[in-house]
Amino acid sequence: MYQVPGVQVFKDYFDRGQFAFGEEVPAVRDKDIETAMGEALTIFNADIYPDEKTRERQFLYLTAHFLACDLDAAESGGLGGIGFVQTSRSADGLSESIQVPEWVSRDPMLSVLAGTYFGRKYLITALQYATDVILVAGGDTLP
Repeated sequence: MYQVPGVQVFKDYFDRGQFAFGEEVPAVRDKDIETAMGEALTIFNADIYPDEKTRERQFLYLTAHFLACDLDAAESGGLGGIGFVQTSRSADGLSESIQVPEWVSRDPMLSVLAGTYFGRKYLITALQYATDVILVAGGDTLP
């Protein structure tokens, strides 16, 4: 069974201001991180990764995805959080468009993960371990 890293490991990994940690709401509390870790654990498959360092990094990104969704939902009164990928937005004369590959947008699970920066980072690194590699070698066979 996968051993979940501690809350302090999460805080140490995301120490460049991605999250505002603290003891009072709206800061990210230890309880919030623990909740996100529990959510991440429901879909995390540790067995696909080759080593402990890779497993830990992937779990932390998946946790950050769920934490970001929870924070979005709290900020919007439950109207935000997990949803489908926003493909464009604009404000004050600036606009942004993001093209998500169709194979991601058509998959309900992948499209939700693609909804946050952390989920996209998790996806691009996890897919190399979650997909099979098939090689073809030329040669003859016996009848």
